[in-house]
Amino acid sequence: MNFYKCIATASIIFVSINTSNAQNFQSCESKQQEIESKLKIAIQHNNRYEINGLKKALKENQTHCNNVTLKQKTDTKIKEKEVKIQKLKSEIQLEQKSENLNKIKKKERKIKVLENEIKTLKFQ
Repeated sequence: MNFYKCIATASIIFVSINTSNAQNFQSCESKQQEIESKLKIAIQHNNRYEINGLKKALKENQTHCNNVTLKQKTDTKIKEKEVKIQKLKSEIQLEQKSENLNKIKKKERKIKVLENEIKTLKFQ
């Protein structure tokens, strides 16, 4: 009986995680709203350069943005960062043999930065 409760609980958690990831995906519409809100702030502060850049970004978003390609680009960025993490981990293993602590710590910091970037990309 406990086994089935564990499976049911695990499935509920898995479904809720996947649903939250789908809801957190940044669509073209949400990206457009974000650009528009930044544009309003730039207009209030009379920042001409930022206004021009944001108008260009808004036009690009309206013309070329596609939710499918946006998701694919995000997934590609995540995979690239995961590959970098794996490479750094293998380099750390090699450095442990030579006991070079400075290089190990530096690569561990890089891994943490990449992991944070992945989290940010997943919840955009």
